[in-house]
Amino acid sequence: RHAGGTVARGIVDAYPRPQQVPTVRLPAGEVARVLGADIPEAEVRRILLSLGCTVTAADGGALAVVVPSSRLDLAIPADLVEEVARITGYHRIPSAPMSGEFPPPRPDAAMDAEDRARDALVACGLTEVITYSLTDPSWCVRLGLEPDAAGFVCLANPMTADRTHLRRHILPGLLETLRHNLRYVDRVAVFELARVYLPGGAQLPDEPRRLALLLSGPSSPPWWGNPTPAPYDFFHAKGVLEALAARLNLGALAFAPFDGAPYQRGRAAQVSLGGRPVGTFGELAPALRGVFDLPERRVVLGEFDAATLLAGAGLGAYRRLSRFPALTQDLAIVCPEEMAAARIETVVREAAGELLVDLRLFDVYRGEPLPKGSRSLAYTVTFQSTERTLGEEDVLPLRGRIVAALKDTLGVGLRA
Repeated sequence: RHAGGTVARGIVDAYPRPQQVPTVRLPAGEVARVLGADIPEAEVRRILLSLGCTVTAADGGALAVVVPSSRLDLAIPADLVEEVARITGYHRIPSAPMSGEFPPPRPDAAMDAEDRARDALVACGLTEVITYSLTDPSWCVRLGLEPDAAGFVCLANPMTADRTHLRRHILPGLLETLRHNLRYVDRVAVFELARVYLPGGAQLPDEPRRLALLLSGPSSPPWWGNPTPAPYDFFHAKGVLEALAARLNLGALAFAPFDGAPYQRGRAAQVSLGGRPVGTFGELAPALRGVFDLPERRVVLGEFDAATLLAGAGLGAYRRLSRFPALTQDLAIVCPEEMAAARIETVVREAAGELLVDLRLFDVYRGEPLPKGSRSLAYTVTFQSTERTLGEEDVLPLRGRIVAALKDTLGVGLRA
């Protein structure tokens, strides 16, 4: 005895929420429908009874199955069918091909264009990466891509403190990829084709697709013939974009100087297609390398509206190859330093006419005896006909038209 207590008679059970014994209704024919095997009802009963269930008949030929309290995994008819299949043996379930016809595939032009864009970028030496859709808005703010974090979609319950919002730009993810990879390799050339998330008027955000690329390090792997390859720069990225446009038959891309974050002044451009801006690219401003703890090295990056850039992707038109030789002319054009080479090339193409098949810039010269503030752009102009062999008498008038158009339109002439 302790403290004057006595043992009470009977049993006291403190069980405020007793477990409910579930009853699962197994419809008639459900076993045959799911398994595709005709298992007699008597055998189904025997199997369920052997598992400790209580089986009684229900309306409509169904079985009312009361499962034991120890089998919490038996809650729906599919659970009972699974047990019947397990006990009776999977070898008794026959193999049968699917019935019916698949719907014909519907072509998706946008998806096809993206797949071809991936192939073109990989052919240029880039590797596709997949970065996090969650980001830290401070990265974009410090890079100058956004004024503040107000335009980001915030997660109600983020998993980590450094990824609390949905991204508006892909470039921070690529810069983070560069920082991690520079611990192991010296050359990084990557791209990503994915969605960004912009707050919209509806409950869900807008999800446009963007194409972003990043290049840093040697432009090619070192080898004994070229142990120190030139590093990636603005013109390598420009070449990648031009190769992408040629591969997808997008048409001629237009490049205009761009002065804005996060690029270095004088080494960035805005890209347009058919008069519509599609994005910007350039070399990362050195002052912004510290945002991602990057070493002192050149980084070229850019981001583009994938839907606008790839909207005109197609196979292009067939053009018959000429059986006749081509004839080339060199033109050295003196122009002001600030005049864009694209303006000169446009005038040359319009003046040369249909016989012009190629126009290639091969030299840029500054210095004596040219006037101060000017430069010389040397082009190789290639003419070719599909009907006959061209001679000097055919090309000289075209050269004269080009020179006259350059003087009348831009006020520039040939180098003496």
